[in-house]
Amino acid sequence: SCISVINGSVRRWPGDGVNLGNGGPTACRVEGVNAEGNSEGIVVNEGVVSRCTASGNAATGMRGLNGVVFDACTARGNGGNGITASNSRLHLSHCTAMGGDNHAFNPGYPPGNGILVCPGATAWLADCLVIGGSGHTIAGAAGLLNLGTTPVGLARTTLGGGFSAPT
Repeated sequence: SCISVINGSVRRWPGDGVNLGNGGPTACRVEGVNAEGNSEGIVVNEGVVSRCTASGNAATGMRGLNGVVFDACTARGNGGNGITASNSRLHLSHCTAMGGDNHAFNPGYPPGNGILVCPGATAWLADCLVIGGSGHTIAGAAGLLNLGTTPVGLARTTLGGGFSAPT
């Protein structure tokens, strides 16, 4: 099945902004969507996500579950990871992924990674900026955290960890 979500905003939903994942449709297309203030921003099972923004979401900004291509997307200021690859083939091009910061009002909540590659997932990044979330009360997070065994492919990509709390 094929579903397209094009040109719009999804704000302050108690669930995910756009959820085409969890065994959902394949060959999805999400383009020009702003997901802000939801649980997770954009979750896609398989397909292409382009020119989208995820910010201010409680958890991960964008999540790819199977084969997902992210092109010219920005995920920053979310509560968790900028972009997560869950058992997925993830391709990112011209994207910005920044992990969420740990804040003094919730010191037990860790900062998010710019990109998290879960076990069983693979990732390839080109022309991207990837920064980990800052730890205002604890250590900062990784720009790119690969929990799998397959190396992440990088081309013309800038990686940086988040700032840590002063000791």
